[in-house]
Amino acid sequence: IFTPKLFAAEYLIFFLPVTVIFLFSGNYGAAVIQNAGLILLCFVKPFSGSKRGFAGRLDLKLLPAKAFEARSYLRRFFIPLVFVHLFLLGTGIFVAPALLAALFIAIIFAAFFDEVESKELFEIFHFRKGILTSKIQLYLSLYFVLMIPHVLLFLILHFQFWYLLLAALFLGTTVILFNIFYRYAHFTPYRRRVYNSTANSLFIFSILIPFFYPVTLIYLMIYWLRARKNIKFYYAENK
Repeated sequence: IFTPKLFAAEYLIFFLPVTVIFLFSGNYGAAVIQNAGLILLCFVKPFSGSKRGFAGRLDLKLLPAKAFEARSYLRRFFIPLVFVHLFLLGTGIFVAPALLAALFIAIIFAAFFDEVESKELFEIFHFRKGILTSKIQLYLSLYFVLMIPHVLLFLILHFQFWYLLLAALFLGTTVILFNIFYRYAHFTPYRRRVYNSTANSLFIFSILIPFFYPVTLIYLMIYWLRARKNIKFYYAENK
């Protein structure tokens, strides 16, 4: 069921900490751009999986087969995501868009890990290589590749704020790591979803507040240990 109002409410709440930071810092334009973009994205209908449609013809062969989560999600939302990506690049004369891109792309990656792969698919990739190590290498590499144009544009136009970009990239990295660990900490055979939106909201809200920052890193480590323990419970040793 396509419910754009529900999606808009969820995303606006999800990004509320970032909006508050923009407002308190006087960056009202960034707050408007962020929330307008989120609302616009929510009202764009996802593509159906019809083989005759554009989404059905997207094979996304540039992505490796083990990035099946990304392939599945991008087939549904490819055009609106490209539109938002280009919009953030086109507004690169401002400081905020590159910082928002670092968070936006990480949040998209978080959506990859809401669904849990089947037991059979898990086993295929798990026994080739430690699944946590493989997922981290794969998705962090993809994340930084997607961020290359934003990083280059930001460094050319706003080099004096390089530390803000570094902080945004670190935040995006930790969001991706958290979602990988959260997924496999809750993995059980034949489970379909892990429902990570609430956990993500709390994680991002905490990491944006300096006082809670050390606690957030501990939280990340706890889920890494839980993921390793959970995988070992069902299967062989994993790295």
